[in-house]
Amino acid sequence: MIVQTVSINTGLLIIGFAVTLSKLSHRLMQFFLNNKEINTELPEGMLLLDFIRYHQQLTGTKIGCREGDCGACTVLAGEIKNEELLYRSVTSCLMPLGIARHKHMVTIEGINSKGLNFIQQSFALEGAINVDFAHRVL
Repeated sequence: MIVQTVSINTGLLIIGFAVTLSKLSHRLMQFFLNNKEINTELPEGMLLLDFIRYHQQLTGTKIGCREGDCGACTVLAGEIKNEELLYRSVTSCLMPLGIARHKHMVTIEGINSKGLNFIQQSFALEGAINVDFAHRVL
């Protein structure tokens, strides 16, 4: 597993994020999804992918293999460790919603707050698609 510190323009202050997380109740499942604080009583066993797509209507996170192999459902999971906000990529098709508790989850919609980045613009202009499993050695 690769853990890397990244800077994401989400509008959340790391200090504010830490203070908010420290005040979370244990009755509701609470976490951040992109720039939005989520409070839900949905079952902790629900897949994060289904929550993102069907309960939050964020369809940039795609349904692919539902086995964690293709990468279409990849999101970032951020949590505070040693006073630092660290992100790692996770496959949301395998991740139960309960594991998102007290974390900052970032979908493709949360990566940019203003417009597309260079790679996204190039994909859009050329009508390209990103199929992760095509890049793997079979």
